Amino acid sequence: MINYFISTGCSFTEVPMKEFHKETYVNTDAYPHYAFSWPVHVNNILKSKPCYKGKGGSGNGIISRTTIYEVNKALRTYKPEELLVGIMWSGAYRHEIYSSNMHNSYHAIDNNVKNQNNPASIGRGYKYYKVMPYWDDELSKMYYKNIYDEVGSYIETIEHILRVQWFLKNHNIKYFMTTYFPEVFPKNKNHEDIKYLYDMIDFDNFLDVDSEWEWCARYQNPKTWDDLGHAHPHPHTKQHKAFVEQVIIPHLQKKGYI
Repeated sequence: MINYFISTGCSFTEVPMKEFHKETYVNTDAYPHYAFSWPVHVNNILKSKPCYKGKGGSGNGIISRTTIYEVNKALRTYKPEELLVGIMWSGAYRHEIYSSNMHNSYHAIDNNVKNQNNPASIGRGYKYYKVMPYWDDELSKMYYKNIYDEVGSYIETIEHILRVQWFLKNHNIKYFMTTYFPEVFPKNKNHEDIKYLYDMIDFDNFLDVDSEWEWCARYQNPKTWDDLGHAHPHPHTKQHKAFVEQVIIPHLQKKGYI
């Protein structure tokens, strides 16, 4: 029986309001935007204790470290067979830098932590700083001008995925993975520095879709997209709900998890 459900990811996975962090919350029509993302709809079916750790703008390094931290913490209270972990991987181009002495104008993982009910902190460490190619802060501009490499980003993303898979398998924990956009993985998977890593991924534990965004774009009414000021539209809670009912839950049933 699943008694504790941990979800990690970026804004597609985020559950930003404290009142939603309960075992079930059915009245999703009252909140038409993405506050009711897919983990809420999963847990409305599982009816287990939730641990919602998605955070907008998270890169895969943040997602992997948050997952490992939260699972390790949960194992102090729950048996491995009581846990289920759901991970939605983010764009490979997103990165984070750890620094003990960084300027507070940069995008810390817990920016405005006092105003956030769901910071995806890695332990109590607030020293991870997010960088994005479309942000104007000096750290981001420096990183993408002088350090960023596309192939290197895909290598790191696959390494993050493998580390989490190996960690979860080592502890016999049930899990599933998917992606928010198709840009998580490289188009050229045969690159000499990528192929050996990519071939080690256990895709049996990935949902049978290209990404949530692509599934929603293909099967759901585009009028229900929530723009929210992002470059890419985010799924509406109705799309998240359909994705859970038609993709995630059948996968969990097929795996014998529920």
